Amino acid sequence: MAHQDGTNLARLTDSPDRDEVAPVWAPEGDRILYLGCTETCDLFVRPADGSGAETKLTNGGVGAADWQPAPRGQ
Repeated sequence: MAHQDGTNLARLTDSPDRDEVAPVWAPEGDRILYLGCTETCDLFVRPADGSGAETKLTNGGVGAADWQPAPRGQ
């Protein structure tokens, strides 16, 4: 498994039909969020250890990938 400190690196994406850019780690360190771009960019997430398929999170374009804490009730 790849580590956040840059050791044990492994290629997780390699889609010939789109650019995959701006990866960010999930706070727990178990997933990677990134942009997959063709004419527009969408968010994708996949396990950081390379197991399992990616999951497309948006449809129609976004500008940046970022993990944010969920809002808490007032």
